[in-house]
Amino acid sequence: SNVNKLENTWTFQMNDLATGEEPVASQSNPIIVDGIMYTNSGKQTVYAIDAATGKEVWSCKTLEEGTPSAASRGVTYWESGDDKRILYSSGNSLMAIDAQTGKMIPSFGVNGRVNLNEGMRDDPSNISITLSSPGRIFKDLIIIGARTPDLYGAPPGYIRAYDCKTGKLEWTFHTIPH
Repeated sequence: SNVNKLENTWTFQMNDLATGEEPVASQSNPIIVDGIMYTNSGKQTVYAIDAATGKEVWSCKTLEEGTPSAASRGVTYWESGDDKRILYSSGNSLMAIDAQTGKMIPSFGVNGRVNLNEGMRDDPSNISITLSSPGRIFKDLIIIGARTPDLYGAPPGYIRAYDCKTGKLEWTFHTIPH
C-alpha cells in the first residue's frame, strides 16, 4: 500500500568504459559489510561504495585494457582481525584486494594473484579456467568451482580451496576421479 511513496535515494555510475565502447552486462550480486557495498562491473572493476550515500570509496581495475572479460557474479569478503579482504576473480586469476584501500595484496599468490590454470590436469598455458561465481568462505579458505570451456577435451571442473591469506592451494576435489 505504500509502494507509491518510494523514492530513489542514490544512484551509482560505474565509469570504466572507454568512450564509444559498448557496455557489457553486469551480473554482480553486491555484498555489504560494515556499511560498505562491494560489487564489480561487467568490465571487472571492483568498487567499494558507501551504502548510505552512494559515494565511491575506492575502485580497483582488475584487467588490463583490451583483455576480454567474462560474466562475474560478485565478490567474496574475508577478515581476520584488522586484515579485511575482498577475494575476486577475473580472467584466469583469483585476487586478494585490501577491503579498506582497494589495493591488491602482494603477499597473496604472486603480486596479489593466483593463476587458476595452475593445478589442473592440463598445461596451464593451454587452458582457461575462470570463475563466474565468487566462491564461499569457510574459516580461512575460499572454496571455488571452475568455469571451463564447453569443448571436448576441456579440463574438468575441479572444486578447490585456497588459503585466504597466502593464496596457497590447500586441497582439490576431483569431480572426475583420477
